[in-house]
Amino acid sequence: MALDLQPPSERKRVKVYELKENDWFDRGTGFCTGRIQDDEPRIFVESEDKPVRVLLETKISKDGGYQKQQDTLIVWTEPNQTDMALSFQEAEGCAVIWNFVNNVQQHLLNLAAGDDALSDDLEHLQTVQLPPAELAHLADIDHLMRAASITQAGRDALSKCVIRDEYIHKLLPLVTIAEDLESLTDLHRLCNIMKSLILLNDTTIIETVVTDPVILGVVGALECTFGYAFMHGRALTVYR
Repeated sequence: MALDLQPPSERKRVKVYELKENDWFDRGTGFCTGRIQDDEPRIFVESEDKPVRVLLETKISKDGGYQKQQDTLIVWTEPNQTDMALSFQEAEGCAVIWNFVNNVQQHLLNLAAGDDALSDDLEHLQTVQLPPAELAHLADIDHLMRAASITQAGRDALSKCVIRDEYIHKLLPLVTIAEDLESLTDLHRLCNIMKSLILLNDTTIIETVVTDPVILGVVGALECTFGYAFMHGRALTVYR
């Protein structure tokens, strides 16, 4: 029976450390996720201050010597013999990532040489569970959709999740709420989310988007960001 290797669906706040000359060097604070990229399980940490900056990208291997210490620390050795550590803000976040690492390692260790069963089981990793459609979760939703869109298996899994949960219908009311709040950040994230959904190029999703009850809301999400950005720019000009 295949192990449950589903990657964590939420980002966990963490500090990344690297051992240099017997001292732990702080590489920065960011948000940690487990992902499957190019059919390989990996740990990613994106910078808290600059999300486009990747503080850590490491492939989970069976020989990494991963250890969970206390409740908030994971340490291991990279293939180049560099010692690394993740120090989590919360014990719960550490436990989630550790379970993912531990399950992947156990599975790798159980594979016979030359067995291609890993590829089959990694298909099960390509399942997507999106957070509830709420303004507070838009950053995580945007992040998860971008991550899932990296591979074809991820795109297929995301499409199935969106269709199964009727997720587009749940997102549409958030456009009106964000407009009423004049929240540029939320409107921008909603715009990115709608773009990600359309770019999945899934027939069922496209058919849903172009239906009368939905298309106005989707177009609104794609347009309102630019409208509010324009008004915001004018307001700043007047203020100055």
